[in-house]
Amino acid sequence: MSIQESNKLIAEFMGIDSQKHPQLGEIYISPVDGVSQCFYLMYDTSWSWLMPVIEKIEEYANVTIKVGICTISRKFMDERAFAKETGIDQSDVPLISEYNEYGFIGNVYHAVVDFIRFYNSQPSNTK
Repeated sequence: MSIQESNKLIAEFMGIDSQKHPQLGEIYISPVDGVSQCFYLMYDTSWSWLMPVIEKIEEYANVTIKVGICTISRKFMDERAFAKETGIDQSDVPLISEYNEYGFIGNVYHAVVDFIRFYNSQPSNTK
């Protein structure tokens, strides 16, 4: 998935719509101030854009950001239910995402994209 496709995936998760402009292409309303128009989604390069996404994800999952590493895992109750459903020990429940191979914002960004893809794949979150 390209950066542009990933950024669009995040925008959709955040409820940000685009408008088609006849000469300029897609235009987005900035999630930072809710007013400015932008031609590029900047979730991959701007903490101002990415942090509200993290805050929304925290409604559904645990997000841990440490020096250079971003981990997203199930909330405790979801983790317990997952372990019971799959017949595995709760300590063996896999993470939703973990990155430590990109720059700091890159690790968080890739973990966010993984989480949204996981979130969208869940039957209760179908569109």
